[in-house]
Parts: sequence; structure tokens; C-alpha cells
Amino acid sequence: MFGFPSHSRTTYNTNFLRELTLVVKFSKTPELLTKRDELIKIFAPYFPNCANVMTNTLPIGNIGNAQPVATSSLSGFQFTTKDSFKKLNITSESISISHNGQAYSNFEVFWEESNQLIKTILDLSSIKVINHTALRKINIIQLRVDGPNYPYEGLGTVFNSALVNQYLTIPSNSLLVSGFSNFILKGEGKNLKVVYGLLPPNPRVEIKEKEMVLDIDLFCDKQHLSFEELKGKFAEINQEIFNIFHWSLLDKTINHLNVNG
Repeated sequence: MFGFPSHSRTTYNTNFLRELTLVVKFSKTPELLTKRDELIKIFAPYFPNCANVMTNTLPIGNIGNAQPVATSSLSGFQFTTKDSFKKLNITSESISISHNGQAYSNFEVFWEESNQLIKTILDLSSIKVINHTALRKINIIQLRVDGPNYPYEGLGTVFNSALVNQYLTIPSNSLLVSGFSNFILKGEGKNLKVVYGLLPPNPRVEIKEKEMVLDIDLFCDKQHLSFEELKGKFAEINQEIFNIFHWSLLDKTINHLNVNG
């Protein structure tokens, strides 16, 4: 999709994943918001918690001397599992499914679960066409720094040198506490945003451990897909994210995924 070197898919013993989110969008279908009771009945065994998502609107323009009054309207529903590791968000024009890294084993298992959820929701309101697909993976890599290593040197032991060379030219880079960079690529109907860098010190993490983030967000718009075509499209997106993951990280970083398996 974007020309990153291709890598064969591998299932690791563990992962760096903090959160994975899949999104599909379609033409606005207000009828979907009238299906709350049916959705609760269907999803209760898997997502026992359901909350309405409200949108507040404040009128803009001249309304005389009257004080503007915000109005609240239903914009969707959020379903969650008992442990909150999995979330399902539904609006009149989108379905979003998120898994915490602890609930994730591999993409095939994630897709099989998501596939059933999406089909059920689309069928409920006879939605036939998908115009937007997105997948986002947020990875958190923890690195133990022993000895006099500086944080920016930690970046160089995790990420591809093409991503971190800029930090080497910063004056007093030995004092670096946190730093983020991103790049955005946009092609016809495809968009990629990658954010990476050193997170601020986390008081819950041991002082010698540094946390790095690799956030890969890839979405395709201007589409006209049937439900049956979604599996192939998400397989393509996931493969490209896997390629970007491998390009962004050093081999020795990825090898940590097979330690203590």
C-alpha cells in the first residue's frame, strides 16, 4: 500500500499492544439509533454493559437577549465487557471495536469476533455499503536502561535509525525527558499516520525503565465495499501495519516478543 518492505506474518508469544481499534463507516442511518433494545438483547452475553453516548450542542448566532441553551442528543451506544478490555461503539454512521492488548492474541481471532459483530449490526438496519475502513494499533515498548545511558540513546536501541537520527542533533539531548515525532502519508483513498517516541516518565514504572510508543493508524476512505469484501480489505490493512511495525523497530526489539513464551 505504501511501499514498506513486506514481512511474512508471525504469531509471537506476547505483544507490545496497548490498544487495537477497528472502524467501519457507512452512510448515515438514523434508524440504527432506534435499535437499542434489540442490540442490548443480542450483545448482553458478550457486552453486558451498555451506555448511551450523548452529544451536546450549543446554538450559534443571534438569539436576542436570551442565553444560549445547550441541547443534548443521542449520538450512539457504547458496549463494554465486564473487564472493560473490549469495547463496541455504535453511531448512526459507524461501528468501532477496540481491544486492550491483554485481550488480543492475533488478528485472525480478533477479526472473527469483529466480523460477527459488524454483520449483526449491518443486517439490523439493512446497511449494504461500507465507505471507510480503519485499523489503529498503539504499541508501548518498555526498555530497561542500565548504566549511564541517556533516554535518546534508548530510542536508538528500539527504533529504526531513520526515525531517531533527528534526536542526535538536539543540543543537550542528554537531558531529553520526552519526545514525539510523526509522519503522515496520503494516497488515493488511503491514509497513514505514524506517531513514535519517548513517553514522559511514568510514576508507576520503575525509574530505570523507559516507555516508547509506536502508534500506527491506517485508514481507507472513498470506498464502496460490501460486507463480504471487508475481510480482504482488513487483511490488506493489517498486513501493511505489520510491515510498518517491522520497518520501525529493530530486530532485537521485536525478538523480545518471543522471550519467556
